[in-house]
Amino acid sequence: MPMFSVKTKYAQPQDQQHQQTRQKGSRDCHDWLTLLISALVPLMIGIFTVVITIQQQSSADRQRQQEQQQADSLQKERILSSCLDDIAKLLLTKEVSTDNKTLLYIRTRTLSSLRKLDPERKYHLLLFLYESQLLQYDKTKRHDRLTLNLAGADLNYIYITKLKSFNNLSLPGVYLNNASFINCQLQHSRFADSAMNDIRFTNSFLLETRFSRCSLERADFRNTTLAQVSFKSAILRHADFTRAWTKGADFTNADLDGALITEQQLQEAGLLDNARLPNGSFAKIQEKNLVINGENFGCHTELPSSWSAKVDVIKAFQHYRSSLNCYFGIANLSSLDPISIAQSIALTDYSVLIDSGKAEYSFSGLFGGNAYAKITFFTSTAVKAGKNIMIGLDDRQNETEAILFQHKLGAIPLDTRQLVLIIYFEKIPEGKHDFAVFDNVQFSIKKKDMI
Repeated sequence: MPMFSVKTKYAQPQDQQHQQTRQKGSRDCHDWLTLLISALVPLMIGIFTVVITIQQQSSADRQRQQEQQQADSLQKERILSSCLDDIAKLLLTKEVSTDNKTLLYIRTRTLSSLRKLDPERKYHLLLFLYESQLLQYDKTKRHDRLTLNLAGADLNYIYITKLKSFNNLSLPGVYLNNASFINCQLQHSRFADSAMNDIRFTNSFLLETRFSRCSLERADFRNTTLAQVSFKSAILRHADFTRAWTKGADFTNADLDGALITEQQLQEAGLLDNARLPNGSFAKIQEKNLVINGENFGCHTELPSSWSAKVDVIKAFQHYRSSLNCYFGIANLSSLDPISIAQSIALTDYSVLIDSGKAEYSFSGLFGGNAYAKITFFTSTAVKAGKNIMIGLDDRQNETEAILFQHKLGAIPLDTRQLVLIIYFEKIPEGKHDFAVFDNVQFSIKKKDMI
């Protein structure tokens, strides 16, 4: 009994202390919760305000974008309408067939408008010009209007389909990258020198259409008829000719590296000389003499039209004949001013081989006395390329009256597109002879033998 009293005596204060501790903890929790709620309320209000502001800003931005797009569309429509109205009035009031100034104005007006239009409106402007017979090249003269030159026109991304006929369409030198001519007819059309990368001609019919020197990388010709089409000197890297009909197509000097085209399609093509094939190798290279009248120049009684001269060379020359040939020659050089004749030779049909670094030239001729020749290479921008090549300066020419055969081989500089050949007839001060003779000058290109 006394022991129970002692335990009860000490247990009562402990329970009270525990209860007080719990009450204090509850008050602290309540205080923290109240503080947290009081802090969250303005925070939630702030977050809600920010979200509403962002939504309003986003909605305002979308509205501004829509308004800007509508304004841009309206502006483009005005540009197109103004251009069409302007050209239509000219066609009604001017004799375009004989007025080149009017055509020049239409060209300037069109090029300026195309730069500001979207692809759909570009198509409508192109269609208007074509149907007005301004973009139709007709060699049979079924209409009397001159053809409008749109070289440099921005026609990128235009989309043409639904069996639209564009026969005799003339668009040389334009930009048609990522454009589409799907299910279209393009007979006797011209696109020479145009940039047409990633263009699509799927399921179209092309007859005698010209793509000479065009850039057609990754072009899509799937299921397309390419009858008598010219791809001469065109860039066709990675182009797709799957199920295309290539009968009579001209791939001379075309770059088909990586193209999807079968051996049978290549065999059916009309011409393949100087072309780079899909596997990177080259077809047959035309190793012909590129000098016109080079073989028998001395047998002409007048200067052939392929040669040019600053003076009347014919009055100065006389024939030097042998039992085998006749040679071009000039006597009494010391009494004459320096004389030369020149010929410009295009090398564009060898551009793919040249730019691959695998083109080698062969330059030769018969020279006697004080005759010699020089060749200068020029790039596509008429800049001199590499070193000059000279033959006909052999010391033996002045030791004897015999005509000597001279020959040089070498690499053609990259990007070469033209050469100028000059034959000189000049009295050499220390020379023993007072005459100059030459004939049978030849310049040819072949693929360099790789070791």
